[in-house]
Amino acid sequence: MRTALGLGSDVSDAAVVDAYVASLGFGITVRPPSPAASDPFAAAAAALFRAPGSVAAIYTTKNGDTISTRAIRGQPDAVSRFGGASIVQATNGLQLLRGDVPAPQAGDQIVIGQEVLTITGEPMLDDERVSWNCTTDPA
Repeated sequence: MRTALGLGSDVSDAAVVDAYVASLGFGITVRPPSPAASDPFAAAAAALFRAPGSVAAIYTTKNGDTISTRAIRGQPDAVSRFGGASIVQATNGLQLLRGDVPAPQAGDQIVIGQEVLTITGEPMLDDERVSWNCTTDPA
């Protein structure tokens, strides 16, 4: 990616991600979390969670603590098997940055606009362990 952007090896990973995001034309600047500034996956995730397609959210734990964060929503179909039949059903999920929400749990809630969602099941980290994949249902 450095070569495609015309950047040398002396440029930081965060600067490479900034240059890449700028080349996409979204008009945003990446500001990776300070502990992960040297982690290119964390820097890329920070850019994605600030880009179009992400939404502002308020995360509330079962204890009532709130966290202002951003989420990426998804509604992929899942195939369930019942006997010899396959049933396609819609799912409702979202991704949360681990740096913002360190330990989501089933029963915690997320407010996006006027919609309140409850985490169901066990949240799982992505391959790079940067963001949580959470299954949700309307509260």
